[in-house]
Amino acid sequence: MATLARHLPRVHIARPRRLSRSGRPKEPPLWLTLVELYSALALIVGLVIGLCFLIAWLTTGSAI
Repeated sequence: MATLARHLPRVHIARPRRLSRSGRPKEPPLWLTLVELYSALALIVGLVIGLCFLIAWLTTGSAI
């Protein structure tokens, strides 16, 4: 008699990331962290500059 487990599809269980030997998850490289930080900073600066131009255009009708 065959077991029921042979006929059911296998369920893949998501395993947590493998831990490094010290027991902590592996950190991303420093250059990748710096790229993320500089990208976020550039986005914030661009949004603030754009907001300033928008406010000037709304109040005076000309942003230049």
